[in-house]
Amino acid sequence: MKICTKCKIEKNRDEFYRDKRYAGELQGQCKKCKSIYSKEYRRINQQKRAENAKLYRQCRKQKIAIYNKLYSKIHKEEISEKGKIYRQLHKKEIIQYKIKHKEESKEYQKQYGQSHKQTLTAQKRQYRQTPKGKEIERNKRQRRRAACKITDITTNWLLQLRINASNCLLCNITMTETPYLFNSKHLDHIMPLNVKGAHTMDNVRFICQTCNLTRPRDGSDLVKSEVFQEHIVRGRLYD
Repeated sequence: MKICTKCKIEKNRDEFYRDKRYAGELQGQCKKCKSIYSKEYRRINQQKRAENAKLYRQCRKQKIAIYNKLYSKIHKEEISEKGKIYRQLHKKEIIQYKIKHKEESKEYQKQYGQSHKQTLTAQKRQYRQTPKGKEIERNKRQRRRAACKITDITTNWLLQLRINASNCLLCNITMTETPYLFNSKHLDHIMPLNVKGAHTMDNVRFICQTCNLTRPRDGSDLVKSEVFQEHIVRGRLYD
């Protein structure tokens, strides 16, 4: 048993924290009194503690950045999972916060973009070299060409379609990811965009560069192929 120096009540030894200064000794105040004192101290010295924390971060800015980067790399999946769970649990609060701080967020993004212009440009350029980044750019270009504001095509779906496309659907040649070759993969609109074809899932496919560049712009080959398929189905191929 030990008497607390603050509340003067005799309590069990497990209700006291250990005193790090002396081996096997306990602190004078009990855990409850210590907690009350700490809360009160933080409340009174809130501004002072914030200034000290800010000064600490400024003095050790580079060291903290290296630590955070390393920590994020090691615990990438864990952080991602926690973030996902948090967003699911606080979905309404997040939406309300975004609506409330919409103008502030726009202003911050504008200022950040101006002050970190070179860094952001370098990051975008690097991202565009990745398979997903390339597909996003292609998808954007096709949407602009089609003047299509609403489409069911997503970047992930288009990327998967590209991966799955091994042979050209028209000439059956084996296609490659290497650009500017006769058998390079080209995104093709079955009904061309210039004759009011849509940039949608049921109107896109991957064919080889040769077939794509030799297709008529008015899609007249599509009519011929449909008639050809109809003859095959009806067994009238040699009619």
